[in-house]
Order: sequence, then C-alpha cells, then structure tokens
Amino acid sequence: MTLKDIAALSCKIIALTIFIKTISTLNVIINTIFSYRLNPDEFEFTNILIIRMVTIPILSLLISIILWFFAKNISSLMVNDIASINTSININYEKFKALIFSRIGIFVLTQAIPSLGSQLIGIIQEAKKYSGSSNTISSNSLRKIVEYSIKILIAIILIIRPKRFLDFIKSTRTLGVTKEKDESLN
Repeated sequence: MTLKDIAALSCKIIALTIFIKTISTLNVIINTIFSYRLNPDEFEFTNILIIRMVTIPILSLLISIILWFFAKNISSLMVNDIASINTSININYEKFKALIFSRIGIFVLTQAIPSLGSQLIGIIQEAKKYSGSSNTISSNSLRKIVEYSIKILIAIILIIRPKRFLDFIKSTRTLGVTKEKDESLN
C-alpha cells in the first residue's frame, strides 16, 4: 500500500463518517419541519430559517460525496508535498506524520465549510430581519466568520503542504531556546 493509497482510503473513511453523521441529523430537521407544518402558530418559521437548517447537512453531504468519488485525486494533492513513492514498505515516519496532518486538514475543512455557510446565512437572515435599522453584524457573528475562515485556511495548508506545516512546527519548538552544553555533565 502506497502513501497515496493510504490517503485515498483515509478520504473515503472520512467521507463515510461525515455521511453517517449527516444522515443522523436529518431526522431532527425533518421532525422540526413537520412540527411546523402541523402547528404553524407555535413557530415563527421563515424560508430563510429552513434554508439555514438544511445548509449544513446539504454541504456536509456534498463534501462527503466529493471526498468519496474524488479520493484518488485528493490523495494525489495530499501526498504531492510529501514526495510520494510507489513502494509499500518502509513508510518514513515524517511522511506518515505529514499524511496524518493532511487527514486532519480534510476533517477540519469538512467541519468549517458548512459552519461558515450557516453563519453567513444567519447574517443574511438577521440583515433581512432588521432591514430598516442601523444594525450591523454582531461581534459574535464576525468572530465566528473569522474563526471559520482561519480554520479553512489552515485546513487547506494542511492538505496541500503538510510537510511545510510540520517544518514550521519543528522550528517553533526550539524558538528562543539556545543550545548550550551542560557543564555539570562533563
């Protein structure tokens, strides 16, 4: 098994995990929508709220489908920076760590994109709700947008350049530490 095969397998495992997680959340959404249909007076339900409720599951399903069907292409992208080899023996520990960081990047990306989409839809919903006032984006919404955007950026770096990310982590470990011989040991 090559690094590319391991990466493709990891993509498919993550895709399956996201798919199962998303399917399990659809039950709650369907129950909420049917509850609204049965008792419309108890809910202040708008079309934008329905869109916001289904955005994360739809984006998650889309991401899982992309991960599943394009696993080979994505794995090529992921191991490109690691200098993939076509041998199945003696996987270098550094290459394996870089591969793991690529997987972490995919996982973070698949969580951050739907959350960012939902947050943006929430801002649109708030803007429509308070269209006549001088209401601006709340600091909490702005903080979340920045947070999800940073997560997406880091995830992309982890996916495309995991080796450089590992090199950066190694360089920060020794930041500010000088190497001096301990005289007491001699």
